[in-house]
Amino acid sequence: MIKRRFSVKEWEYVVNICGSDLHAYLTQIPKFPTLTEANELSGETLPITLGHEFSGTIVDIGEGVDSKFQVGQSVIIEPMISCHKPECHCCSNDLSNVCPLTNGIGIGGWGGGLSEYIAVEARLVHVLPKGISRAMIEPLAVAWHAVKRSGFKPGQSVLIVGAGPIGLFLLKVLR
Repeated sequence: MIKRRFSVKEWEYVVNICGSDLHAYLTQIPKFPTLTEANELSGETLPITLGHEFSGTIVDIGEGVDSKFQVGQSVIIEPMISCHKPECHCCSNDLSNVCPLTNGIGIGGWGGGLSEYIAVEARLVHVLPKGISRAMIEPLAVAWHAVKRSGFKPGQSVLIVGAGPIGLFLLKVLR
């Protein structure tokens, strides 16, 4: 049972269409639910509302949710869902991104950024400071993480293949 959820409504309709969304729509991928086979984490079958790169505005807060959240706040959603079972080595060691069951909100279920409203676990919600553009937070986070993990040092050369959002953010982060 999922506890401590609250609702988020998108106001500037800030949803990115990612390659993963296109793959989920155009082809059958093993981790994605089908019309007859439910996703292991969400228990949902198709149809599922897509959109895992999204942000919104809090419109309602469930009981027991941390007081750092307030109605009207701009937030970004961490779209990764995993099993969080104590016996899962990955989840119990703060490595839920490599949990064998990992999937995404808006891919494996739970609604998605193209929904009018969505209820999300509080642990997946991050408050954005005023003035921060919400549209590209997830691709920026991917680029930032990649550069951080790469061990890149100023003065080194690098090859960026692709000029999509992540490629352009890689360039920006490296600079």
